[in-house]
Amino acid sequence: MATAGQIHDHVIPPLIAAKLQLEAVQARLPDEGLSQAIEWIELAIAESRGLLSGLVPSDSGEAYWSRQLQTIRTSLAERGEPIDLDIVGSPPWERLDRQVAVTVVQIVAEAIRNAIRHAAPTAVRVEFVPLPSEPPHPRRFRVTVTDDGTGFSPSCGTDHHGLALMARRAESIGAELRIESAPGGPTVMTLTFDSTATASGIDRLAELGD
Repeated sequence: MATAGQIHDHVIPPLIAAKLQLEAVQARLPDEGLSQAIEWIELAIAESRGLLSGLVPSDSGEAYWSRQLQTIRTSLAERGEPIDLDIVGSPPWERLDRQVAVTVVQIVAEAIRNAIRHAAPTAVRVEFVPLPSEPPHPRRFRVTVTDDGTGFSPSCGTDHHGLALMARRAESIGAELRIESAPGGPTVMTLTFDSTATASGIDRLAELGD
């Protein structure tokens, strides 16, 4: 709770203030460098809020997923971006450890936001698929986030901290994360996770604010 309070009271407000100040400057002096700085601050705000939600989950995984989707769709509507966001399937939210569910949602939501923010896609598809396992319930699930945007070359590296954060989050729940892309696209993020996993590594995510 102490960490959550610090994030809420002392990290997010100055980030928002800095973003507003930079936007005011950019309105007078358009500059690509300012745009990049604003983008980094927006990412820091989003990840700080993600950490806050992860530290103090207030609802179930299914409700949290619905809330994140609504936020993304509202943002798209406000920006007037004609992006088709297609969601197929669903994991067994009721059987997932709450912290694991929150982490899965954060990774998927970040993948969607990365695509919208950097790849200029016309469509983003999210698909949850149970993998072959022992009956009666699927144990392992795979979720893919595919966009038809501009893509990038993973071999050339990237300066997007969002990808590193996704990898750390996947590691914290023992999940496998794979990102496949190339210039011209598409980009496919694949997350494979165990529905019976526990979030033993979640506490390490508090260190990601550094």
